Amino acid sequence: MIGFIIGLFIGVFIGVCVMCLCNAAAKADEQMKDNIDDKKGTGDNLNENYINENNIDSEHRIESVINDCKVTIYFSKNRNLQVERNVLENLLDTFENRMKAQIGC
Repeated sequence: MIGFIIGLFIGVFIGVCVMCLCNAAAKADEQMKDNIDDKKGTGDNLNENYINENNIDSEHRIESVINDCKVTIYFSKNRNLQVERNVLENLLDTFENRMKAQIGC
């Protein structure tokens, strides 16, 4: 009889542990789904909350396809003159190198 009672308590303990683990896994799945839904855009656009929080200019973007992967670059509404200058310098360097290659210099 004592073996039955001890077995009963052990079984209940294991059952409660399994139920707690299942409950924790269900809540983790819900959180993951909520995080994915928050980061998901509607169609090709970014999520409105993300746009507003990060001050993104959603109207101006560059879209390109690279190796079957669609790449979209969004711009910030805050201008950064240093970044702008670096990008322009890189574009000019690239253009200059292409021209040199074409004319054979």
